[in-house]
Formats: sequence, structure tokens, C-alpha cells
Amino acid sequence: LRNEINRFSGDGADGVINRVNQSFASIVWGSNGVSSIYHAFTASATKRFSHSYMAKVAYTFSRSIDTDSEPFGGGAGELQGSQEVANIRLDRGLSAFDATHRLALNFIWEMPFLRADRGLASSILGGWQLGGIVSAQSGFPFTVITGVDTNLDGVLTDRPNLAGTGAPLVGSSPRHFSDGAFGNAADWTSLFRPAPAGTVSQLGRNTYRGPSFITADASLTKAFSMPWERSAIEFRAEFFNLTNRVNLRGPSNSLGTFNATTQRWSNVNFGRSMLAFEGRQIQFALKFRF
Repeated sequence: LRNEINRFSGDGADGVINRVNQSFASIVWGSNGVSSIYHAFTASATKRFSHSYMAKVAYTFSRSIDTDSEPFGGGAGELQGSQEVANIRLDRGLSAFDATHRLALNFIWEMPFLRADRGLASSILGGWQLGGIVSAQSGFPFTVITGVDTNLDGVLTDRPNLAGTGAPLVGSSPRHFSDGAFGNAADWTSLFRPAPAGTVSQLGRNTYRGPSFITADASLTKAFSMPWERSAIEFRAEFFNLTNRVNLRGPSNSLGTFNATTQRWSNVNFGRSMLAFEGRQIQFALKFRF
């Protein structure tokens, strides 16, 4: 955990950030003073290679909880340091890398077509091998923050309060995160409110989950025998994200500042995923074995 320790709650009550040690504007302290816990259920099934194919499927149902997920802070879905410098337990929540469900499947199939035949057609069309990997998992958690210093410690990334009993996501599909997972900007005030000055917000860390991730990769290979002893040319075609599914990265998690006059939060992209993982990629390779 990397934490700004030259601060204390209520420091800015007089309108001035004085700091614990006024000789320094910032003192960042790194330590391993975090706690974590992980539980999981795993299951897998394997079909060993026979009848020209093999396959394996594995599933994990898990839960990872900690007070900080990035040893040096600032990682995906994480802020550097805790919201309350004197009470790190207020940041106890889902780990930034927690994925409740994860499913992985892989297979290799030696295509039987023309494999045992002789002749030109067999040498070109026979002996191909198809492989694939399919992965699917839940989205990673993220924390809703603001650009407001509600606990008056000089850090402008405090979390908001919930306006009601909860602030559910509109949906979890890529379309919802592309359009805005918390709906229209006009609705955000009914979901989140800034905590009163000098108080700690009620909303916890990593209380929401980002878009899920699903991808399928495939490979097609064949070895062409050469007339020289034990030599061959291997052709390989690889397809990443074969279906070209849009896998979005985590959404913009800051509400920005709150305008008391308009009753609006300032970040118009809040709840929207602005970046995506790579789309379909295809690559070819030739390897000469001798």
C-alpha cells in the first residue's frame, strides 16, 4: 500500500490544508500493511487425447477481498492510498482483480479428412490440426469516486454517499457500458450525493462490477513434409478474438464535482467505458524444421 500520510481528516475545516508536517506538502509511505482473503471453488473435466481429439474445461467460482489490491497503488480500478488515512478498514472490499465466475475451455482436433490417403490432394488438404481456447469471466470491480474532498484531508478523490437504498447498474452488457451503466446524467443526482463536509462517505470500495470478458481464440496448423530426411515446413494460422466481440475495459468511475445550483455532477462520461480490448487479430507463420 502506498499512502499519503501527511494528512488528517478535518484539516481543511478552516479553508487551509495545513498538513501533519507543514515542512512537506506530501509524504507517501509504502508498506505491506494490507489484509486479504480468498476463497474459491474449482471444477474441471479433461478428455485425454484419443479418437483424434482432446479437450479440457475448467470453472472457478471465487471471491477475493482485501483493503488494497495494488502494492504500489494506482492500478486498474484502484486509487493510490486509502480514503481515510487513519482507518484503512473502511477500504475493505472486493479486490480489483476479483472475478466471481471464470470459465475456460481448450481443445485440439486432428482433422481426419484425407489423413490416411496418398497423393497431391492428401498432401495439401489432409493432416490439418484445429485448436481453440474459449475464455469467459465476470467483470472486475470498480469504485465510484468524486472530485470532492468531503473529509477535508486535502485529497480530492473521496467516495460519494448513496442517495437512496442503492444505485443499481442499468445493465451489464457492452452496450450498457458504452452508453453509460448508470443511465442518464440527469439521474445521477438521485443515485449519488456528495457526503457532507467533514464526514466520511457511506459508499464502500469496489462496490460495482465492470463489463464481462468473453473471447475465443483458434489456430489452424499443418506440417508439409519435405523430400529431405526429417524435414518439414509447418504452416500456422492464428485467430485471436475470433468472433470480434467488443470487450470493454472498466468505465470512467469519477462523478467529478457536484454543482449545487444545477444539481448535476460534472463528468459527462461517468459510467461509460471509453476503451476496449483488442478486436479480431489474425496472424500467419511458417516454420522450417530440419
